[in-house]
Amino acid sequence: MLNCLDEYMKLSGDNDYCLHLRRGLDFYVGNFFSEEGIPKYYNNSAYPIDSTAAAQSILTLVRFGYNDLAWKVARWMIKNMMDEKGYFYYQKHRLYTNKISYMRWSNAWMFCSLSYLIYNVRGNDLV
Repeated sequence: MLNCLDEYMKLSGDNDYCLHLRRGLDFYVGNFFSEEGIPKYYNNSAYPIDSTAAAQSILTLVRFGYNDLAWKVARWMIKNMMDEKGYFYYQKHRLYTNKISYMRWSNAWMFCSLSYLIYNVRGNDLV
């Protein structure tokens, strides 16, 4: 929603929603990430940790200039949600991890977000 609202404002020139966007972004950044960089699926729960949601968070964080947090999320995902074969697990729950490789969900979005991060934010090491 934050990305869509931002894009609408850019394309339409309608800036009536700047305050709403700022409030939403502040809430998102303040409530959807742990200190370690774990992206939350819900604002009040760490689980499930979801690769698609993590990928979207990286895209959103880069879009709004939260590059350090985007790198932190990327590093955490690579360390904790990436299989040694190179694909990303679907979801991590409290008691188990769904390690199925979904090309269209987990992997396509994670590879997209990591590429976007590297392309747009230079000067950091990913791992």
